Amino acid sequence: MSFESKARALLAERGSGPVFVHSDVFRAARLVKPERDRRELLNAHVDVLRALSDDRGLWLPAFNYDFPRSGIFDVMADESQIGPIPEHFRMHFAAWRTPIPMFSVSGIGAMPEVSWHDETDPFGSESIFARLVERDGVILYYGETFAFNTLVHHAERRAEGPVYRYDKRFPGVVIMPDGEEVRGSLRSHVRPLGGDLEYDWPRLFRQALDADVCKRVDGNPEVAVASARSLCEFWIAEMKEDPLVLLDQKTRVWVEPALEELGRRFMIGDFEAPEMAETFARAEDE
Repeated sequence: MSFESKARALLAERGSGPVFVHSDVFRAARLVKPERDRRELLNAHVDVLRALSDDRGLWLPAFNYDFPRSGIFDVMADESQIGPIPEHFRMHFAAWRTPIPMFSVSGIGAMPEVSWHDETDPFGSESIFARLVERDGVILYYGETFAFNTLVHHAERRAEGPVYRYDKRFPGVVIMPDGEEVRGSLRSHVRPLGGDLEYDWPRLFRQALDADVCKRVDGNPEVAVASARSLCEFWIAEMKEDPLVLLDQKTRVWVEPALEELGRRFMIGDFEAPEMAETFARAEDE
């Protein structure tokens, strides 16, 4: 069987919904014919992804991290900052892009219902990641990209956490595709400012493979597939047993005693200036 046939069979086995792709153009290089022309090379990768997703919907992250600094997100103009394949897809193939600062997604096929408003949670029950789970979506790791797994933050939210991050509000304006400017705010759980916080991705990948929650394409180990629902539920179950299970050992060494001393989840005032904590508290009361 060809790579395409094996990958499509695995995708069908893992779910019937949209295909959400995390990509690395260099680690996926052998999946297309070499091209000196950059545009043609990226076209070739997108052609592979479109063929694998068939007509079930293809979603790629179009994340742009400028919003906390600029306070503005332009749905049509702001680039995807996470690699050449997502940006090329956004510019030349995508039919839509979600209006969520920092964690927007572009795609083809039916557009998911994701709205921008005050206190928008990019990982909550109305997020793009919730829609992926609801629609029986699958995640395609195209080029050893399991460590790019933004779905982990949706799992953390559903597990009523995470205790090692804290919520922070980012107000601003989204410029919609029709030019309308809509005010709102993003409420995201963020890394502790000044703290070293990392996930143990090699271990988490091994565990997902061992549990058959994730599976590599036979003959192409740089490509793997997971059901978004199964992976999310796997992590939620793990976090119920140990809220810090996703973290690497270096992070756990300082996080665990800090949480024990506090006796609660981290809060913004534990790591950021008092005026920031007060601003956030006022926003919560509004």
